[in-house]
Amino acid sequence: MSYILLILLVILYLFDFIVFLWLTGSHQILPWRWYLLSSAWFKLLRLCWLTDSNEHINAMQQLETLNQHFFLWLNATPQTPAFAMTLATLLAEWLIYLLPVLLLAMWSLGNSTTRQTALKALLTALLALGLAQVIGYLWPHPRPFMLELGHTWLAHAPEASFPSDHATLCFSIGIALLLSRWFWTGFATVLLGLLVGGARVYLGVHFPLDVAGALLLALPCAWLTGYGLSRTGLDGWLECRLYRLWLWLPQIAKGNHTP
Repeated sequence: MSYILLILLVILYLFDFIVFLWLTGSHQILPWRWYLLSSAWFKLLRLCWLTDSNEHINAMQQLETLNQHFFLWLNATPQTPAFAMTLATLLAEWLIYLLPVLLLAMWSLGNSTTRQTALKALLTALLALGLAQVIGYLWPHPRPFMLELGHTWLAHAPEASFPSDHATLCFSIGIALLLSRWFWTGFATVLLGLLVGGARVYLGVHFPLDVAGALLLALPCAWLTGYGLSRTGLDGWLECRLYRLWLWLPQIAKGNHTP
């Protein structure tokens, strides 16, 4: 039953961290915020280092078996209707391009606070994607088609699958927006991540845990980036200088390099 412990720890970790993020910004319950953060990280460490190495190996094997079972249950088959395959392909490959459009609109049309929010979301995404590459290098978990598991309906290079880069991008931006009180936009972006990640599982290029891992990675990255920038005042400093450069771009394009 070790895999049940792992799943419970993941659920408790997410609960603690989400409640912590919700409480962030309230100065009246500061001790609770730090208790929840430490509790979440304790559960995450307990997840990574079970007390016994054999228990750890056995739990991870059982979790991998569960992961594969869920994948086979979600994976499209040759009997899947054509319209479902088309919709899944649209979600898996093209929906993610809404994110740069969103950030660009926030940057070019919003006020200073909105631009700072867009900047935090962008830096969160860059941090999360960078860490995802490190995780993939240190633990190159194979994709389903590399294990000859299920059906593959989307062409993809045979590289590490964990965590999903697409889901990491969506979740990191969405959670960063939620932390900046852009609740509806952030919620919609997180939902977009679930749709994109689910579609990529459906088409056979990711496992369900690849999407769950992206969410686990995005949560601390969003908090660390937002807290770090706000605490140091770098969000306003970067926004001011980058926006000035943004306004100079038309003049630079004309050959005028003097502000």
